[in-house]
Order: sequence, then C-alpha cells, then structure tokens
Amino acid sequence: MKIYQGKYLSIQYNKTKSLFTQTWILQITKIEDFKQELLAYTKQYEKYRPENTLWNQQNFSVSVDEETKFWIEENVNKPCMSYGNKKCAFVVGEDILAHIETIDSFERKYTTIVPQHFATKKKALAWIEESNTEKNLNSSQKIIYDGMDGDGN
Repeated sequence: MKIYQGKYLSIQYNKTKSLFTQTWILQITKIEDFKQELLAYTKQYEKYRPENTLWNQQNFSVSVDEETKFWIEENVNKPCMSYGNKKCAFVVGEDILAHIETIDSFERKYTTIVPQHFATKKKALAWIEESNTEKNLNSSQKIIYDGMDGDGN
C-alpha cells in the first residue's frame, strides 16, 4: 500500500514482507528538496518500522556532497537502524555517476548501513527475502558497472 507520496518520492509498504519500497518520481535538483523527502521517509520508517527497505534509483540523479552524506547518516541511516532496519537494497538507476556517489557514501567509515546493490528490482527483492544471516548483514561489496547482460546482471 502507498503510505507516502511527495513531489519527488513515493513510498510503498508491504506489511507481509516488512518492506518499504521507495521510488523517485521526479529528478531532484536541489539538495534541500532531497533532504525534505528523506526526512519524510524517516518519519514513515519510525511509524511503520519495517525490517527491509528497497530504493529504486531509476530517476535519481542528485549529486550529494560530503556534508549531505554526513547529514544522511545522522538524520536517516542511524534513526532507521534504530527503528528496526536490517536490510537495505538499491536498484541501480540510469545515472551511474549518481549511483556511484550513493555507493561511496555507504563505503565511508561513518555509515551504519551496509546496503547491497542490484541491477534489477527482482534480484533486490530475492535478496531481501533471504533469511537475515550474519554474512548478509556484515558483508561489503564493490560494484564495477560495465552494462547489463541478458539476465539483468
């Protein structure tokens, strides 16, 4: 069910799978608009407390500076972890540079979330539906994007 519809972000909640799915509706150009949508996401996370979250990055193209990355950690990542987040998945968007910046922000030592990155929503959901094992929760991953094969990899 849809629980939030902002100008830029839509959030769906699947109670059965304890899953939030976020989709960027429009491309954001201002960091302040981006932060406002992330605060709305965090507020919904506090209310529903899902274990899993999936970010569909198809329309995401914001360039995030270092200050904003720290802001995200303090105002989004840490609170959502305290509200019960266990798995975070990203479906790579067409703007690869924006996604590489997203990956970079999670590879910093200051982040509390260890997301996984996928080429398709189907693969992201399959990973989310796996049992939460210590390996899945604490693994780190590097991505080198050369394009997509016939299987969506």
